[in-house]
Amino acid sequence: MGSLRPWNVFKKTVYVAPMLSEGGAANSILAVQLSQARARLQEQESGQIKSPLLQKFLYLLAPSAAAWFLLLAARWRYSDSERLQALESQPGGAMLLDFLAWRVTAHLGPYQMPNFARAKMHEQPLKMLQEPVLLDHERMRALSRLGQLSQRRMAALSFACVGEQPSPGSPLRAIEPLLFDAFYEDDASAARAPGTSSDSHRAAAAKIILDVVAASAQEDRAVPPWVLSGLVAAKGIPWEVG
Repeated sequence: MGSLRPWNVFKKTVYVAPMLSEGGAANSILAVQLSQARARLQEQESGQIKSPLLQKFLYLLAPSAAAWFLLLAARWRYSDSERLQALESQPGGAMLLDFLAWRVTAHLGPYQMPNFARAKMHEQPLKMLQEPVLLDHERMRALSRLGQLSQRRMAALSFACVGEQPSPGSPLRAIEPLLFDAFYEDDASAARAPGTSSDSHRAAAAKIILDVVAASAQEDRAVPPWVLSGLVAAKGIPWEVG
């Protein structure tokens, strides 16, 4: 065995006799063939490693491209403010608005928030929140729509009262109904016990208020005195949680 030369071909060890003077040409051809076989084996093994990665990439590329073009079409179609506003009252329109305003959607395709800001999608929810009698699901839907907008700084800065153009301080003036409900102290609010069904509404309203305050510049955060006194005296959810 000491006079044989080992070759590892196709995961098997083959021993080849060393070249002799009279059979040197034949051994040389065999050595070349063995080298080529080893090279082909290495190429096949490397191809088997890279192929699944490329295949997975192709699987993700097709749906990602389709989602991007669909969102591009949605941004073009709903660049019309009236069409976007009318979508809320159409069957399935609220679900489509939720999807377009979803934070994850912003990572899948063209940004949809400029259309929401241009269409002033905050006005209808704020108008609804000023109704004296409002069902729980109606209030929650209005707060949810405002929360989707306020979490984006550009959309939060576009808040303004009805008939008013966005300006410094207008976002806080626009959400005054939320400030009034959260911080204005009267006998009814003092007697309100924690753990009621309105706790989720108050938590959603607090998130909107904090989003708008964070988006506004420091010099544009002026509020009436009753807001500050109400904030100091605020109790219960969400002010005493966490």
